Amino acid sequence: MDKLMEVNETMETRICVVGNCSDNASLMDAVNSMGYTTVFSENGLDFIEETTNYDTVFICDAFDSVVFDELKKLDVRILGPPIVRQCALSKEPLPCCSRPLYSNIMAKVIVCFTGFKSKEDLTRLVSLVHHMGGSVRKDIGMKVTHLVAQSTRSEKYKRGVTMGAMVMTEEWVTEAWQNRNETDASVASLELMRYKLKPFHSCLLSFHGFSAEETNHMREMTKKEGGQDVDTLDADATHLVVDENQVKELPQNIPETTVVVKQEWFWVSIQMEASADENLYMYKGGDQMNLRPRRVSAGNTPNRRKRRRLPETLAHLAQDSDPDSPLAHRGLSSVTEAVRTSACSLLDKTTTPGGSAVLNASECSLDEPGLPVSAIKPVTARHQVAMELYQTETNYCGILHTILTVFKQPL
Repeated sequence: MDKLMEVNETMETRICVVGNCSDNASLMDAVNSMGYTTVFSENGLDFIEETTNYDTVFICDAFDSVVFDELKKLDVRILGPPIVRQCALSKEPLPCCSRPLYSNIMAKVIVCFTGFKSKEDLTRLVSLVHHMGGSVRKDIGMKVTHLVAQSTRSEKYKRGVTMGAMVMTEEWVTEAWQNRNETDASVASLELMRYKLKPFHSCLLSFHGFSAEETNHMREMTKKEGGQDVDTLDADATHLVVDENQVKELPQNIPETTVVVKQEWFWVSIQMEASADENLYMYKGGDQMNLRPRRVSAGNTPNRRKRRRLPETLAHLAQDSDPDSPLAHRGLSSVTEAVRTSACSLLDKTTTPGGSAVLNASECSLDEPGLPVSAIKPVTARHQVAMELYQTETNYCGILHTILTVFKQPL
């Protein structure tokens, strides 16, 4: 790119108007106002050999034509009419870019794709993003602004939601391309925002333990949010949503591929406008909330526990605690745990149709989102320390949520 710009400084820029572009009155007015040498050609190929004397910019209005494909193979500068009109209006030089550029409708947009099985479809969408001035990244990161997904179940989707990327359908890209000739078009317009990926897209949900009225309402919400409802033991079901307050035992012969989650996952996903991480709302069985007091062995006297170093204490707590508790994940830092549980921070006292309230982050446990902290009575000093650690992490999640919603999102 830098080498190309150096050449532009020493060579005269020339515009080659290709094909029917000469019939576009507004385009020709823009070209004439810029003061460049202008030539006309049916396909532009007759001016390729003169690249040693001129830095030729080819103006083409059909990025899906044979003429465009031939010019692209020759690695020349190709621009569309909208970007030329924009440069003329702002009195800026024509952009020097290594890819064909039709418009700037996706300027400053960084896109990542996930869930696409067809390489041909993915290549086509990537090209359209580039033609509209956007950038594409292979992996999700903090700089990615939009994630185009075909499924809500990939790890890339979960990371994108956690990092605040806006999740869109592929129609968002194709519809933006349809509006490429509009000078005031924006990918953030309300018209294009209707192509946001719904939280239950490609999900087949079944329900268990709810009243008939609740089940009907949840089925309606499932369809509204892009999913489908199926029978409880349907072999294609992706999720089984259960009322953990009513269900003591799960039905027999649940398909192995079906993820069993609490009802909170369902309502949190709707509130977030994105599929929540199922790992935070897994249903573990009727005895999942029972806390068993542990005996203190003779070797663990109070004096010896006071002398134990902090890392050893944490390791011992993790070993003696439930394997699904936050302390059991010794390989994860508190920051990582905060990111994984940040979805809880987005909750408020939303009441579900059944009358139960979705608890916010300060009222729910990392292991049991539906269990109020006040209902858990510390039975040992070890458990008391674990609860203090949990409270610290909960406060940190709340701070992260405040930073995202109050400072980051307005920017």
